[in-house]
Amino acid sequence: MKMRSEYLLSFCILFISISLFALVDDKDENEIAQLFQKRIDAIHNRDVSLIEQIYAHDPNALYFREQKIYKGWNTYHEYWKAGLKELTPHIKLSFKNLKIHLSNKSAWCTMTYHIEIKEEEAKPSKTWGYMTVILEKRDSRWQIIHENIGPAMEETSPESK
Repeated sequence: MKMRSEYLLSFCILFISISLFALVDDKDENEIAQLFQKRIDAIHNRDVSLIEQIYAHDPNALYFREQKIYKGWNTYHEYWKAGLKELTPHIKLSFKNLKIHLSNKSAWCTMTYHIEIKEEEAKPSKTWGYMTVILEKRDSRWQIIHENIGPAMEETSPESK
């Protein structure tokens, strides 16, 4: 009977441990998903302060965007400041197929981005592409340390197939 109780206790401890690890992963995944929503909000509201919150201010970071390389946070920050000022108010951005891969204090994410621009008199313009983003948990929050963004080579997105 004592041995049976020990097995039951061991099983309960193992189950609780696995559940706690799953909760941590879920919490991290939710925080990362919220980070990408904050990025959408920053673009829709042209709010560079939200952008500043989600990126690591790292002088060694590299960012690849449509055949351009931005070296270091300061260079990329200037890109964001100028880009958000020039952005049309008729833009709608969304992310789809977000896949989050966690490993301790690092994560890498893949997704598709979708942009629709509806100018008043013009036909809506739509484009989409792929993103890969690397994040690191610094100061108890997830921050982007690298990203690669580029247009798709295919005509239609995976979601429409």
